[in-house]
Amino acid sequence: MSNDLAVLTHELPELPSELKSQVSALVVGAVAYPGTEPDDPGLRVAPTEPWFDLRAAALVPAYRAACAPPDPLALQTWLMRLNAAVRNPQPREASALRIAAIATACSDIPRGAWTLETLAEALRAFEWWPSAAEVYKLLQPHGKRLTGTLEALEKIAKAGPRMIAREAIGYKVETAPGWADSRRIRHNDNRDDAPVPSNARPPVRTVDEQLAALGHPR
Repeated sequence: MSNDLAVLTHELPELPSELKSQVSALVVGAVAYPGTEPDDPGLRVAPTEPWFDLRAAALVPAYRAACAPPDPLALQTWLMRLNAAVRNPQPREASALRIAAIATACSDIPRGAWTLETLAEALRAFEWWPSAAEVYKLLQPHGKRLTGTLEALEKIAKAGPRMIAREAIGYKVETAPGWADSRRIRHNDNRDDAPVPSNARPPVRTVDEQLAALGHPR
């Protein structure tokens, strides 16, 4: 790879599968359940609150760097490579003006979106030199995916432990003795000594009785 293309290389760490599922649910704003029949559109359910995963905290710095403002050298390299491949390549002065215009329009596209992969996508999409709006339209989904992933990772890194509904699956979450922030999961085996919630209610008192209890006999 030539030195100029090195600025378009962004190696982001892969998300573990369980963490990836949680990030995806937070990014799209819903958990998708496919339909069981060909004409069934399926179901989209709002995701639960994020729960803490130590691996998310370790990944935040890499994704935060990828979401930084675009590198001017990377942006220029990306567009010059595109200019060399279209049917109407721009002369040096004209290309400098067009690059400046595209840089202005795409100033909120993060650094991690200007890559060899998106350049290849642009080379396949644009037969002629594109407008700034066309470049922005192509790169915006990549930028949103990066910033959405970063926001999800930050939420997970700051979240509390996962709370599992005891009634739903027969498990309960307890605080481990001596550790304020650690949790352990113990199976609820429905033993006889398991606590049973009471339905008892305090007796209803009259107004006179309530006033008397407050020291104000009526």
